[in-house]
Amino acid sequence: TLLLDLARSAEHWLRSQQTTLQLQRVDADRRNLFDHMGDGMLLLDRNFRVIEANRSTARMLGHSPDELRQMRLHDLLPASEHTRLTRTALHVLKGVERLADWQVLRRDGSSFMAEVSTRVVDDQRFVVVLRDITQRHAQEQEVRLLSMAVEQSAQSILITDLNGNIEYVNAAALSSSGYAVHEMLGRNPRLLQ
Repeated sequence: TLLLDLARSAEHWLRSQQTTLQLQRVDADRRNLFDHMGDGMLLLDRNFRVIEANRSTARMLGHSPDELRQMRLHDLLPASEHTRLTRTALHVLKGVERLADWQVLRRDGSSFMAEVSTRVVDDQRFVVVLRDITQRHAQEQEVRLLSMAVEQSAQSILITDLNGNIEYVNAAALSSSGYAVHEMLGRNPRLLQ
């Protein structure tokens, strides 16, 4: 029976070692996935302290993951965003995922616009996903500027679809044609002749 007990103990120890190895592999796979995400990811505790940060976050912010683990989310936002952070956290704690644009600080003191998604992981942790939208923000600003220029132009401007039907008219085109917007949209510009 002593031999049988030793065999059972050895079998139990081997199973335990296999389970430990499997858990270590799963954890390594999880960490690898986390670190290779294109978006920045932060895992925060309820006091907004950084528990984990992936490599994309480190690159985006100019801090090492170790430095980030010594910080709170407040350290990564300008003071003007702190009140908003508190309000957002209250909503997130109620289970409402939040997606919004935030001003975020880099290590060198510069800032950038980030699309930030925040959700509760469990009753002790939040996950924050950051995407640098500086380029998109600049493109949207340019589109707004061009749109204003077209709308305020003294020249008549019509935009048609591929079939030649009017999709857009500016105020100058309405004024010179004498038609209302609803009379022109969807019609062919030949109606102006």
